[in-house]
Amino acid sequence: MLRFPYKTCLLLICFVLILNQARAQKVIHAVAGTLTSIDSSTKAMTVDNNVGTGGVFRISTGGKVDMEFDKSLRETAIPAPAFNKKGDSVIAYYYEVGYDSRTAVAIEDLGTAPLQNTTGIVTDFNRHAHRLVIQPASAGSASFLIDDKTALETSMGVEDDHQFSPQKGDRVRVVSTQGSGPLTAVLVIDK
Repeated sequence: MLRFPYKTCLLLICFVLILNQARAQKVIHAVAGTLTSIDSSTKAMTVDNNVGTGGVFRISTGGKVDMEFDKSLRETAIPAPAFNKKGDSVIAYYYEVGYDSRTAVAIEDLGTAPLQNTTGIVTDFNRHAHRLVIQPASAGSASFLIDDKTALETSMGVEDDHQFSPQKGDRVRVVSTQGSGPLTAVLVIDK
């Protein structure tokens, strides 16, 4: 008769429980663009950008959803049902259900300044100087200020800038704004 060792069986049960718990949490992602429409009757909003990642998002109804959402990013955002500034540049924080259904849970208002998208290869990152330099395909280099409001989108979800540590050669897309000073990265997408 085959006997499963007690420790192996216990380990397997713990693994299954952890896996089920991880599946229950919604992973939060981010997309940046211009909020072009809000439809309160259908509870939907449209975020447009020039890279094809925008689109229509259902607006969260505010019910209890177990989410993996970075605390510092959540604190700076407005709950999606309360946001109503059509025409502003935004970061929409959302989770996906299936392939075609995205639900916005929070919005970070970036004001009316237009957003710029730059894709390239990381050539330098200096955490202490809060600076990221990438080489776009169009030659030259682009330098961005990374501040405490910069969000990082990875395949594992969105995180704040404290988790940000790109390596030379990494491919990224930087969404930035320009005020009176240097370009400021608001969202960095790890490609």
